[in-house]
Amino acid sequence: MGNKKYDVIVIGGGPGGYSSAIAAAKEGKSVLLCEGGSIGGTCLNVGCIPTKYLLDKAGAMEKVRALVSKKIFKESGLYSFRKIQAGREEVVKKLVGGVEYLLRANKVDVVRAFASVKKVGQVECGGTLYETEDIIIATGAEPAVIPIPGAEYTINSTQALELTKVPKRMTVIGGGVMLSHQADPKDTVIDAFKSITAEGQLNPSEEIFGTKELEKLLQKGSAQTGMELSMTGISDESLNQMSGAGIGLDVKRDVDSGRQLLNLSLQYGGGELADAQLYMDDTQIMAAIPALSSRMFTLDYVNDLEGQLINSPYAAQKLEEQGIDIEGLANYLGQYKEALSDEEPMMDLKALWNRYKEGSKAIDDLKTAMTVTKNDKKEFTIDGQSENCRGYHVTLPKDALIRFAKTTREFFLNDETLKQDVVRYLELAGDASSIYAADGDGESVDPEEQQKELWAQAEAVLDNLVEEMENTIGDVTMDVYVRKDGKMAGFSYETDATVDEENVRFYGDVSFGGGYNMLSNVNGALNIEDSDGQIITVSLDKTGAYEAGKSWSGQVIATLQGDEEKYQFILDGDYQIADGSYEVKMDLQSNGASQASLTANGAVSELSKGESVHIDMDSLRLETTLLNGSSSYVEFAGSYYVNPLEDEIAQPDGVPFDVLASSEEDYNQVTTEITGNLFAILLKVMS
Repeated sequence: MGNKKYDVIVIGGGPGGYSSAIAAAKEGKSVLLCEGGSIGGTCLNVGCIPTKYLLDKAGAMEKVRALVSKKIFKESGLYSFRKIQAGREEVVKKLVGGVEYLLRANKVDVVRAFASVKKVGQVECGGTLYETEDIIIATGAEPAVIPIPGAEYTINSTQALELTKVPKRMTVIGGGVMLSHQADPKDTVIDAFKSITAEGQLNPSEEIFGTKELEKLLQKGSAQTGMELSMTGISDESLNQMSGAGIGLDVKRDVDSGRQLLNLSLQYGGGELADAQLYMDDTQIMAAIPALSSRMFTLDYVNDLEGQLINSPYAAQKLEEQGIDIEGLANYLGQYKEALSDEEPMMDLKALWNRYKEGSKAIDDLKTAMTVTKNDKKEFTIDGQSENCRGYHVTLPKDALIRFAKTTREFFLNDETLKQDVVRYLELAGDASSIYAADGDGESVDPEEQQKELWAQAEAVLDNLVEEMENTIGDVTMDVYVRKDGKMAGFSYETDATVDEENVRFYGDVSFGGGYNMLSNVNGALNIEDSDGQIITVSLDKTGAYEAGKSWSGQVIATLQGDEEKYQFILDGDYQIADGSYEVKMDLQSNGASQASLTANGAVSELSKGESVHIDMDSLRLETTLLNGSSSYVEFAGSYYVNPLEDEIAQPDGVPFDVLASSEEDYNQVTTEITGNLFAILLKVMS
């Protein structure tokens, strides 16, 4: 019996070997793979894969330690190196099993033995001779033993991966990938971009004021907040009588009782002109304007509101005269209350974004299509020190960008939850339209049919957008520079586009200069150059400094510049933590001359981080030359505060006036009262 024949024999079962074997089998070849060690070779078993697993766990520990050093975590916790090693073995076993499955699925015969080439077209493996047309040798390599005294006391990279405990000290000889592993350049570039907005960075406003807790207090806690603003000066002398005029606003909320109160006051001539209260609890709404009426206007919006509307002796009549269908209004209010009581938001954009990231392959496909190659290093100044940063050249092909747009389009057009959310919104909008009495020839439209029509319109718009992209955009190229700690140092970018049949070049650069966080010191520019060489530049320069317990300051300059015109928006801010004093200035300039500016200064007092704050504004001055060519100004003073609720919220004072149960006579009396008081207020203002 003759030797068994194969079209291709592969010697070596590592990535090069098994990939070649599978590729040949897919072309219809009969293939034999010979491997005397482990399928997967060095990479899967004792090389890149287990090394990346260990690096991932080490990176997680470093992140935790970094958060501990910033006092975000109290302690870094303990870890089990034995369990980490067990996890490494489990990952290797799983991946090797996957390769073995692929070999079987593609009908590649495997012999677990070492092989040797006997002569042209003949291989011996496991004591058997095989004939073949082609031989692929993918045997890899073995670690070299260093020919120096004491080499017998060293371990190689394979033995290093099998350690049962972490050495206190280690010296590495050699720079192979197993012991000096560097990440995939794509991951390096992507991680550098992620570092720009990474969580855990120092935020002065959070560290000084506790803004997250204040925001939580305002949104969900029992709190009171308010502001006052009054005019103290104006350049137009004819309006001097307005000095002292102002507005005050106070809002209180008690989450335990469900009570809320809004108080709005108007000042004139140094005194209060009028005030209004709006109160709401779990069953009713109350409103009062004491300066206009002694009545307290009430509405019970819980107990049979629909019946109250239909049986209203006067309000229903006036609403019908305005073309409002009372039963339609009652039905809409019922639907609206039901929608408000639903725990899930009508249109959850955060959930939609999460579904897109998890269910769409658009981002992953774009990453796959992106090419990243090493580039020359470049010097950057970071935190005042010069650093030579690694360079990478990145290309995002036009076709990949278009595929990204198409895949994204497909996701949003086919997301069933989004469709249901829109139908739900259209149902409510349909109920709102039923408030107005029908003119006799109108027909109700099914919300699902409306949604389908909207989707058809959206599909047409998105198709046109994709077509425009195909006709206009080009490849996007970038040079990205990464710091030693893996964070972004800066990047430049360039692409071409066709706009109105004219070639336009877009290019620019961004650099990050360090500081208290990645975005505290940034310089960036976008240049738009047409075919005639005309350039428009949009740039942003941001600087910031923070010294804990002492000061926080910064400047932002946004510039739009063409050949002859230059416009700038400049924002300067300074806050002295010790005494709470602050100064903020915004300036809009044209060719270096100020067109409008806004300046504020004052002091922060009664600050309890995350709980309360009081901001006094000694001056808020708006100055401009845009009105008549000369400098004009108006100046205000005021304050703002936030703190936990201190007092019980009481209902407004006044004689109850049920807006639905009251008669026409009741309304006439109130109208007369309001008209008289309003006239008296106007006389006071005009005098």
